[in-house]
Amino acid sequence: MDYKLVLMITGKCNLACDYCYNRHHVDENTMSMEIACRAIRLAAEKVNAGESLTLHFFGGEPLTAYELMTDIQKEATGICRSRDISLVSSCSTNGTLLTAEKYKNLEDLGIETMLSLDGIKVAQDTHRRFPDGGSSYEVIKRLWEEKIIDAEKILVNIVLTPKNIVELTASVSGLVEIGFRKLSFSPDYSADWNENARQAAKEAFVELIRRYSIWMRDELPVYFSFVEEKIRRLLMNGRYEWVNPCSFGTREIAVAPDGSIFPCERFICKGAKSGFCIGNIMIISGIDLNADSGRIDAGHGKEDSKIRGHKRCGLPNICLNCNFRAACTNACGCVNFERTGDIDCPDELICFFERLFIESAQLAMKMMS
Repeated sequence: MDYKLVLMITGKCNLACDYCYNRHHVDENTMSMEIACRAIRLAAEKVNAGESLTLHFFGGEPLTAYELMTDIQKEATGICRSRDISLVSSCSTNGTLLTAEKYKNLEDLGIETMLSLDGIKVAQDTHRRFPDGGSSYEVIKRLWEEKIIDAEKILVNIVLTPKNIVELTASVSGLVEIGFRKLSFSPDYSADWNENARQAAKEAFVELIRRYSIWMRDELPVYFSFVEEKIRRLLMNGRYEWVNPCSFGTREIAVAPDGSIFPCERFICKGAKSGFCIGNIMIISGIDLNADSGRIDAGHGKEDSKIRGHKRCGLPNICLNCNFRAACTNACGCVNFERTGDIDCPDELICFFERLFIESAQLAMKMMS
């Protein structure tokens, strides 16, 4: 069975994004090679020959620990090769520390670069600034102006907020004009999405899909994560069997710099003493995640865990009669917990965005037919 390991190699970050879920829990520690290698070996044990281990480097800003990241990648490559398993690696970066040399080296080592970028200058600098208030856009723009990166290869993640949603079409159009072709959209669920903000989101997505349809008709292939995913599910026409898309603590774990294990990287900021830590990579004899049963069960000595031993449910009861359920991916355990206190239960804001994504995909299908 494929497996995903997220390594938070450092808590250090050179930006001060005001929507970051780690912003109030800054831990500037950096992971040791011993912890990283032990985590990789233990995760690799869960992968059968011919299958894949997905390794994602996370922070903080991973490029503040660039040499450590490349050393870990080399070790991971050797470990996976010895077990005849594939290694799929990536890192999330804000791009401000990326150079041509680093970008090429990451590519040569097999690490895909994923860029956090909210769009045009006004959208980017609304939330993503340096601690002194300086513009991150003015630093990042050199990536394409100086051709440091191959924009077509990079997945850009755009965080949607009530403050930048009105700039969505302009931001995406600007990114496409630069040369970016792969975009992912992540709502900030901690923001105040009041009725005005939700209406603005609806209008923004209608305009965005109109622009998307024009690009596709003009044979300018642009990948929107939610469009591709929702259309695939919609085309199943009811034949799609609901499968929990979130590997939260079962086929996926995240490891903090000190070796603490969490079911998702979003919980690392809560700390090792929280009820969300399910073990430590340095004091367990192995990772026992019992992935076949879907039960969260890692490590020893964490009997106080709020989620240890919890088994993810199937389709939540509140979703059984929903017309959107076949195309919905509302099972993100960490987001659900932050919104409702239950890792299996979404709230009405999550449902709003899922409906928005699905209806936008349906509109795209209609416009391109």
